[in-house]
Amino acid sequence: MSNWADLTSGKRIKHLRGADLTQQGLAEAAGVSYALVQKAEQDRGELSVGSLLKLAAALNTDVAVILGQQAPRRGMDQSNRAALRRLSDAVHESALGEWEGIDDPSSTDDLAAARDLAWGAYWDSDTAKVSSLATRVLMEGRVRYAGATGAERDRLAVVLASTYRVAASCANGFGQRDLALSALTSARLLAKQADDPLMTALLESTLSWIYLRGARMPRAVAVAERAALEIEPSFSKASRPQLLAYGRLMISAAVAASRREDENAADDYISQAHAAAARLGGDMNSTGPVSGRRRRRRKLSGFMLP
Repeated sequence: MSNWADLTSGKRIKHLRGADLTQQGLAEAAGVSYALVQKAEQDRGELSVGSLLKLAAALNTDVAVILGQQAPRRGMDQSNRAALRRLSDAVHESALGEWEGIDDPSSTDDLAAARDLAWGAYWDSDTAKVSSLATRVLMEGRVRYAGATGAERDRLAVVLASTYRVAASCANGFGQRDLALSALTSARLLAKQADDPLMTALLESTLSWIYLRGARMPRAVAVAERAALEIEPSFSKASRPQLLAYGRLMISAAVAASRREDENAADDYISQAHAAAARLGGDMNSTGPVSGRRRRRRKLSGFMLP
């Protein structure tokens, strides 16, 4: 499967529908028109919050998955259980300083590259690869971080915080709330030490998704709103990373508001996300802008930042 975050919303819906469910069958299951399903899969027009909720329910998934904010969840088979155990060990042992035997950790550049690969594996729903890469970064990165100073220490802190965040996202996808929160706790301390408000905002957006997964809708909205206020951009002057983080937080808040049936609030949050998207002037994936045609198709689906 292609990187889930790089697909359009229409392609995600089609993939989730699969070959066993027709468009007409999805329309009937969701209680929407056949024409709406056709347009959705062809990325023609924007889906309302209500339609997103109905389609997500019919596909037995989350709105976050359709929007590309979360990879599709897999069943907890033996391979995934083993991968999550390794990831849990790495999250806790790295935070506790249990990294004996690592005498020659990888360079900061290599660790950053492995972090990026871990995020790619997360969007490909490759839990074993996420576990393998994140474990390496957390254990080796903590060793190097302990002896680093100045700019290198700050950079390592952000790499580690982002890696704890992918661990939290992976754990949350399998409903492992305690592991997800443990990873975020370590990540927030590192982001604070690096004095990186944007990373802090992204960690809060992940925390919001954890609350969404646990059906704590008011808390999910409150966390996203609080973080958004901290970095709320002046759209004429805001940096690209600031707009990316703000847009992601607004989508988190929109999904939470829609689930508690607060349509007005959900529409307001989505409007704010659209404003950030318009200011970016291109696709909102951290890998850079895309062509105009593809940009029109992807709309809000790409508020991704490792």
